Amino acid sequence: MAAASSGCLAATPRRGEAVLEPLFSISGARLISRTDVGGNAMPGDLAQYVPLAFPVAAAASFNDIYIADAGAARLYRYDRALDAMAVMPEPRVTATTRLQAGPDGSIYVLDTFASEIRRYTRGGQALPALRPRLGTSRYANFAVDPLNAKVYAVDSAHLSIDEIQPLGQLSIEYQRLGTAGPIATDGRGLFVADARCGCVVEWIDGRAGRRFGGGKLQLPLSLAVGERHQIYAVAGSDRSIVLVHEEGVEPLSPASLGLLMPESIAAAQGMVLVADGAGHRVAAFRPGTRRER
Repeated sequence: MAAASSGCLAATPRRGEAVLEPLFSISGARLISRTDVGGNAMPGDLAQYVPLAFPVAAAASFNDIYIADAGAARLYRYDRALDAMAVMPEPRVTATTRLQAGPDGSIYVLDTFASEIRRYTRGGQALPALRPRLGTSRYANFAVDPLNAKVYAVDSAHLSIDEIQPLGQLSIEYQRLGTAGPIATDGRGLFVADARCGCVVEWIDGRAGRRFGGGKLQLPLSLAVGERHQIYAVAGSDRSIVLVHEEGVEPLSPASLGLLMPESIAAAQGMVLVADGAGHRVAAFRPGTRRER
């Protein structure tokens, strides 16, 4: 059942105190056995409680939270109003599955093995899948523009980012990469983690702009951009949650947030979501205020 998370954040002397305020966590829920075409639960159709086994990705859309559970090989749609989960008809969920929510409430699922982005409506109806621009491409990460539903996919085989139009019928090479790292977008710019500079580069209209991280961002596994353009990453070295700003980084240990081993991070609906695989839950936080010392 949903339960409140707990934890506090470490402060750095130079930047003051950055706060992520715990909202709730999801460690499991009763299953919704039947839904209508809109994804709404049919009256009286709540089945047994099912715990999360090893969640690796999460995405928020309106009142829903989508959860990729690699331990159970399932994609869930958690309905916050009902405190219940529906099983989505995604055929394969693995440790490398990544999720993004579309602006219309649909869910995008990256299958890195098939190098394909599958899409579903809230009610579970399959939409046309998005496939690589080249047959030899390998999509490793992606982001969905929250305003126009354009998809940006990282091609690790060709070290490039493909821009895919909303209907999936046209894709072009958006830009070349030096290394294939995680990306995120806030609808205004595209943020690309670059291991060469140890930073996150902001791209606007195909042009490189500001750099964040001050050369101190190491081994980012996942990237998210929240409100007020706050940038978050999961560090591969120790699985810390890293707040990335122009002057440097502020690592927050998993223990300080009540987490065990974060797998990925997402930001939407005014929340920051962390899929904590070894912790068997998805934790939600509210970005807090920064108090300079």
